[in-house]
Order: sequence, then C-alpha cells, then structure tokens
Amino acid sequence: MAQEAEKSDLITQKIADLLGQLSEIEHQATASLASEAKYRALVEQLPGITYTAALDGRRTIKYVSPSIRQSLGISPQELLDRPDVWHDLIVPDDLGMVMDAVGRCQATVAPLRIEYRMRRRDGRTLWFHDEATIVNDPAGRPALLQGFLLDITERKQAEQQARRAAKSLDLERHFLVQILSAVDAIVIILDGNWRIASINPACQRCVGYSQQELAGREFAAALLPAEDAAAADMLPKDVKEGFLPVAREGWWTAKDGARKWVSWSYNCTSDEAGNLQYVICAGVDLTGQKKIEQELRASQERYALAIQGANDGLWDWDMRANRMYFSPRWKQMIGCDDGQIGGDPREWFSRVLPEDLSDLQDAIDEHLRRSSPYLRHEYRIHSRDDRIIWVLTQGLALFDEQGRPYRMAGSQTDITRRKLMEEQLRLDATFDMLSGVFNRRWFMENLEISVDSSRRYGHPLSLCLCDIDHFKRINDQFGHRAGDKVLVKFGHLLREEVRVSDIVGRYGGDEFAIIFPHTSAAQAGLCLDRICRRFRSVIFGADSGLTFTCTATFGVADFVHGPMTPGELVEHADRVLYHAKQLGRDRVLAG
Repeated sequence: MAQEAEKSDLITQKIADLLGQLSEIEHQATASLASEAKYRALVEQLPGITYTAALDGRRTIKYVSPSIRQSLGISPQELLDRPDVWHDLIVPDDLGMVMDAVGRCQATVAPLRIEYRMRRRDGRTLWFHDEATIVNDPAGRPALLQGFLLDITERKQAEQQARRAAKSLDLERHFLVQILSAVDAIVIILDGNWRIASINPACQRCVGYSQQELAGREFAAALLPAEDAAAADMLPKDVKEGFLPVAREGWWTAKDGARKWVSWSYNCTSDEAGNLQYVICAGVDLTGQKKIEQELRASQERYALAIQGANDGLWDWDMRANRMYFSPRWKQMIGCDDGQIGGDPREWFSRVLPEDLSDLQDAIDEHLRRSSPYLRHEYRIHSRDDRIIWVLTQGLALFDEQGRPYRMAGSQTDITRRKLMEEQLRLDATFDMLSGVFNRRWFMENLEISVDSSRRYGHPLSLCLCDIDHFKRINDQFGHRAGDKVLVKFGHLLREEVRVSDIVGRYGGDEFAIIFPHTSAAQAGLCLDRICRRFRSVIFGADSGLTFTCTATFGVADFVHGPMTPGELVEHADRVLYHAKQLGRDRVLAG
C-alpha cells in the first residue's frame, strides 16, 4: 500500500509539472501574438507599402500592408491569391530592370534600392522607391525579400519640371543674347567693381574696341574722358544712394581718339545680401545730333522727371481708428492732389480693380493672420484720369500683446512700365511679330508636347509644312514691303481657317508649320485645301501700284506611333512638301 501511494504521488507531481509547462507555453504564445499585433499596427501606419516576398522565381507575395489599397487601388488579398498581379502592376518597360535588380540582390545578398513605375487600377502611373533586404531561412539560404515601397511621384514630377525650367532658361538666355546682338542700342555690362564684363556689337561699332580689348577694364577709365572724372565718381554714388535707373549724356572716347556724344542710362542688380552684382548700361550714339540743343534739354528734363518719379508713395493704417495716411507721392501716383483724398481706407480699396480686389484683401488678411511675414502684392488701380496702373504694395503690421493688429504701414510703387515690358517680352518670346503666329522656338516646344501626347494616348497627329511659292521673286519684283504683306496675310489665313486646338507657327522665312492634334493627314488636307484656294484668290498691291497674286504649297504628314521623334516628323513633312513642289506647286499633298 505504501508503494502504491508513493507511485500515485509521483504521477500527481508529474501532471502538475506538465500543467505548469503548458501554462508557460500558453503565456509565451500570448505574448508573441501581442508583439506581432503591435508590429503589424506599426507597419500599417507607415506612409508607404510594406511587403514580404518569397525568392521563388516569381516573387510570390507573402505579406503586404493594407496601404497598398490606397496607393495602387488593389487589396492585399488579391496579391496573396494571385502572385502575377504584382508583376502586372509594374510598367512593362521597367519590369526587366526590376527583376534584374532582385536577381543581383539575391546573388550578392546586398540591399535592394531601385526606383520604378507602377500602374494603379485607375490607369494612373506612379513612381515608387523600393528598398528591401534579404532574409535567410534557418539553413542560411536566402528565402525572403523584406521591403518597403514609397510613392515618389511628386518628387519625380518636380524633377521633370526643374529640367524643363532649366531648358526654358537656357532658351531664354540664348534669346536675350540674340536680342543684344541684334539691337542698335549700345549695351555694356559691368561687374560689381565697375569693370567691363561684356559689350554688344553696337558698342563695338561705336567705340571701335573689341570685346577682348575692353574686358576687365574699368568702365570710366576705358571710355570716359579724363575731364569727366567728376561724373565718373557719381556713378557708384548713385547706386549706393539708390537713385536707379539713372540716365546721363556725355562724351565717350573711342579707340581712335574720336569723341562720341552718348545718351545712356544704367541700372543694377544685387545679390540676396544686397551686394552690387552687375550694372547694365544702355545707350544711343547721338554724336550727329549734339547740335540740336532743344532736344537735348527735353531729354534731360524727361530723365530728371523719371528720377523724381521713382520715389514710392507711403501709407499708414491706424486699424483701431480705421483711418489711413497717404503721402503726397501716393496721391500723386494716382493723379490726385493732396486735398482730394481723405483718410478713409475706402479711398484706397475703391480704386482697386474689382477683379484684383479680392486677392489684395486675401494678401492683407494672410499677413494679419501672421501666415506671411509681410505684405507684398501686385495689383491694378484706377487713377483719377481713368488710367489703369500697376502697383506693388509692401507693408508690415504691428500687433498688440493679445496678438491683434493695431497698425500697418507700407509703400506703393508704380510698376506699370515693368509689367508692360514683361508682357512685351512674353509676346516676343512666344509670337512672330510680323505674321502674328507662334515663333519657331515656341512652335517646336508645342510639337514635342503634341508628339508625347499622341504617343501616350494613341490618338492621330499630323504635321503640315507649307511655304509661299517663289517668295524671293515677289521680294525682288515688288519689294520687301509687299513681301511682308504676303506673309501677314498668309499667317492670318492660317489662323482663320484652322481650329482653336491647332497650332500655327512660322518655321522660318516664308515657311510656316501647323500641328493638327487628333487629326490624320488626310483629314488635315481638307482644311488645307480651303486655305490653298483662298490664298490663291487674294490680290496684293505693291508700292509701285502694281497688283499680283500668290500661291502656296502644302505638305502634310502623319505621325507614326513608335520610335518617330518630333525631328523625324518634321523631316517627313518636309519630304512631302518637296514632293508637292516637284508636282507643280500650288497644291496640298498628304503622305
């Protein structure tokens, strides 16, 4: 009996030990599940897509975070059920690169870092940055790829815009260089030490020096007479005291010792720290007109008035009393005398153009809410004589201890001239000033955009090149004025007959070009036939009293989807045009 009792106690003890072990295992399992839940919750809050893929040749997805639904429009379960969906999401052009990168990662066990494109369910293409590492199995063999996808579409778009902006800037620089080379005005660019950095051809013709001979020399010592040292000393003083732009007239000394009477003005640019960067001098050689004293005096008066009028108008707003102070210059700027404007803020806001008033008030409110550090806004305002002028208003508000604005003061600058120049530069950079159609640079930029759109969406696109038959003969026989009339009329007919969506440009000389989006060459030919007939019927008159008619030849080509570039499309259209001329001109040929 004693032995049986001892055995029973031993069995009971073993059962108790086993239950204790099971309890411990259950506790560890519960803790592990809780840890996994926390890990998953953390992963699913990340601003990207977390995934785990098997290295089985198909990159089978083992896990993907729910954020994939928002990023790519598919559910995690779709990827788990259908491994090929992942490959289908990658843009075909990028798939080979991605698979090669995964292969190298698996072979070298080095981290994966790659950027590629994927398509959402709604058809949009997104850019992703993919970073992943290899996870080995217990035997040390690569088994899983643990990665993270981050949407970088906005960054890629910003990079593309930056590249386009850089290209546009290069074109604008080239355009400005061409302008400086073409104008008859003297242009000299000085560095911050008043030494000559560059001169244009007109300046070389005026003073007889080459660019190399003047580069690096001090402006005053190189070109101004010794007796004009006082005037030379005034130039840096004007810049330092802010009297810009400045206009002057005086003698310059040419290379051969000849004296040139030059009417010139200068302005300057500064860096962000306010240091003088460049001084731009622009002038006109008036040596032959020096004897006309009356015109010189009138010019001096205009320059003096320009300097005096460069002062800004001041305003001060007592926001507690809702009263404003306007300086005499502020009132003069809008054509009013000192007694014609009171202290009501409506004296200001009632004169602002209605379509600009809301933006001005928003800019003021934004500053008063401290969303912007200061007020700076450009808008249009009515003057008393019904003129509309552009002004720049800048101001700063003061706030009390409760953060409420109680005073704001600032200045108003007349920027009408600058706005007109900006608009003229925009027009010059976009349009051919004779014919009124787009210039070649702008046209070619639109051609690249049209080709990209046609290639991406698969819609038809055609390009027409056309020119006026025997145009040189017209100039030789009837004069260049008559030739200009022909170009103007031809450009007008093209703009009048084509659709709003079609793009007309002057390609060079008497050659024009037309982009027909969503249109085949055969369809475009119908429109071109009308233009050809209308142009044939126009009667032109020369200065000599003679009249004449003209014809034009048109070659239109289809864009071939695939590898064709914009340049190749132009060459294709040019060949069709050449063939049309061989057939006898005065016709439309589609090919």
